[in-house]
Amino acid sequence: MKRKIFFLSLVLISASVSGCFKLSTKTYQYVPFPTQENPEMARIYVLRPQLFGGLVAIEISDNDKIIGSTIKHGYLCWEREPGHATIKSKVANNSSLELEAEKGNSYYILEKILFSDMIGRPRDELILIDEERGKELLSKCNPASV
Repeated sequence: MKRKIFFLSLVLISASVSGCFKLSTKTYQYVPFPTQENPEMARIYVLRPQLFGGLVAIEISDNDKIIGSTIKHGYLCWEREPGHATIKSKVANNSSLELEAEKGNSYYILEKILFSDMIGRPRDELILIDEERGKELLSKCNPASV
């Protein structure tokens, strides 16, 4: 087991250095972090509660606008105009989730990290979850640095 963890760590570091993906120690958000809910907007959370693949920073965008990047136990939160939203994550693969954002509603998206091949490249999945589960996971995560 220790060899597997050592090998996986070595692969992650080398892949990061070679530019496949980047490592980080913080979740960063590049758009304003809402402080009060605006009933005319839709609110979106991307939650990354798991430790697995923790330092691999994954870029998140909303309709091709970069929102920020997540790491373990971090989350992003932003408000947007109602309408069609394509939420994408960018790591070794590109995942996306389509939703119709309605004003006054909050959407919780779980970001799951998986390792997909023999050399341990990370991939992820974006999963829309219900509000109850979303709030539970949110309490276990830290907000992004803006």
